[in-house]
Amino acid sequence: MPLRDLLGESLPTTVGALQLARHSFAFDEALCWCRALPADGSPDYTIEVHLHGGFGVAAALRDFLAARAWQEVPSILHEDLDLLQATSPLAARIFSARRDGAWHAALQQLPSVAAADRVPIVTALQHWNAWGQVLAEPPMVLLAGPPNAGKSTLFNAWLQERRVTASAAAGTTRDLISAPCQLGVGAEAFVVKLVDSAGLWEQARGVDQAAVAMSLAAIASAWRVIWLLDAATPPSKTLLKALATRCPEDLLVVNRMDLEATWNPQKILPRAFFKNQSRQSPQLITALEGALLRQLGPPPPVGQLVAVHAAERLELQALAATDSRR
Repeated sequence: MPLRDLLGESLPTTVGALQLARHSFAFDEALCWCRALPADGSPDYTIEVHLHGGFGVAAALRDFLAARAWQEVPSILHEDLDLLQATSPLAARIFSARRDGAWHAALQQLPSVAAADRVPIVTALQHWNAWGQVLAEPPMVLLAGPPNAGKSTLFNAWLQERRVTASAAAGTTRDLISAPCQLGVGAEAFVVKLVDSAGLWEQARGVDQAAVAMSLAAIASAWRVIWLLDAATPPSKTLLKALATRCPEDLLVVNRMDLEATWNPQKILPRAFFKNQSRQSPQLITALEGALLRQLGPPPPVGQLVAVHAAERLELQALAATDSRR
């Protein structure tokens, strides 16, 4: 595709702007700089695009180019820098360690290393896989549970703003409401996608039933689920079944422990849980954030190579399996 079709009739100038739109309305502009415009008009040129940042802007650029028949081809340089995915100080630091194809070069060399020497190298790299997963793209931390258990209240308190309506009426939340949320502090902070979901209740009908189905689908795909339960209301069979399908790293919270309990959490829940007497307890948020951070362990040190792509983690897994059979 000629460069003129991208930047307009202003060529042969090497600077231009394009307007980005999503969902039929324009919301941003991108500045484009052609760093190597060939005199013979050949298609081999490099365009540097400057954006304001954010996943929406990046997605709009991809939509813009796809609509004009541009194809996104994997590049070693682009995969290693991951500039569009650096959503936090920690992510930026980790991605900078991959500069100039460092990760690709490391993987290319591993098959030629003697098995005895390769095992500790692969093991050391795999140690950071959990961090690579959460830094590649903000993972979903889902608030789930029955209606009126305090999900929306916790969501608003965690974000320190009123984003969703909290009500005693079942079915108040009927959609997945998400917002970026930072875990950790300073240079070791990273971003997760905090999501409020519709309550799980077996009497739901119509649109409420569809909302429950949406919540169950989100539960299946979430990185972590924080289960909010109510001491005054026993969990339903639907909720306990969904809880049984999840990973043991999910967190359990029983709210309103100051009320008279109608069920025994110690006997029904599969593991330890957080007790909360106030739906807006800052101490609860601090405890939940700390528990999520402890699961990941200390963040990667400066200069550490981390497998941020699923394909890289699979390659490490294949190498480890090959070495274990020898």
